[in-house]
Amino acid sequence: MNDSNDGPLVPTGAGPSQVAMTMLRTASAVALLLGVYFLLPLDGRGSVALRGLVAVAGLALFGAIFVRQMRQIRDAQYPVLRAVEAIALVATLFVVVISLVHWGLDQATPGSYSEALSRLDSLYFTVTTLGTVGFGDITPTTEATRAVTTVQIVMGVALLGAGIRMLLGVAQRVAEERKTGRE
Repeated sequence: MNDSNDGPLVPTGAGPSQVAMTMLRTASAVALLLGVYFLLPLDGRGSVALRGLVAVAGLALFGAIFVRQMRQIRDAQYPVLRAVEAIALVATLFVVVISLVHWGLDQATPGSYSEALSRLDSLYFTVTTLGTVGFGDITPTTEATRAVTTVQIVMGVALLGAGIRMLLGVAQRVAEERKTGRE
């Protein structure tokens, strides 16, 4: 790639091998997170407390990983490329945690949604809501599930807006500092 300013997502100086490795790491991380989501042994109505603990731990992990990703972007050889990887990781973790919350609520209180949710249904509901598509085929039917969905929407807007801007902003700032030799 060249050294001109082609746009915010062009990792100046990164070659095809760095881009390929980033894509491989990102795909692996997304696959691992989805694998954990589908294989986490939380079945059965008796583990409501465990599901709640997993949700709280997941949200705490989300926050910790977000902060860690900002530090890694700052220290990366190719900060913009690292920011793209961080966005994919953080967004996937957000979707997985929220999907577990929706699935757990439906398991704990059947009828919380317009239809019973499998883990795939919960993932689908989370993604369609986050993407503001909202087909209407699955809807929250209780106050608790409507509250969780509302929080999800607000957090999703914050993640997509401020969170991505923050990660890319750190990357762009570091890239510019390095380009001008102020580091």
